[in-house]
Amino acid sequence: LNFEQYVVHRKALQKTVKSVQVVFHDMIVSGNKVVTRHTAHAIKNDGKQIKLQVIAIFEVRDGKIASCHELTHLLKGEKSDRDLGSRE
Repeated sequence: LNFEQYVVHRKALQKTVKSVQVVFHDMIVSGNKVVTRHTAHAIKNDGKQIKLQVIAIFEVRDGKIASCHELTHLLKGEKSDRDLGSRE
């Protein structure tokens, strides 16, 4: 995702998710790349819980995230929420 795509993605998530807590388990930095393995714990607007495992590669330019490539796996939640990591 670039920044504009992230904004679209974030707005789509706000239609479904009330709150999110992210727990970082691993972080590796090499040059301008940051790789993380983290878990997102979310509560949907209907009160149901979601848990996602995420592996992400961020590219940083001028102190800001310039791009993000991630793989998201639904650990807890409804099958209809499997696309939350890429929902637009």
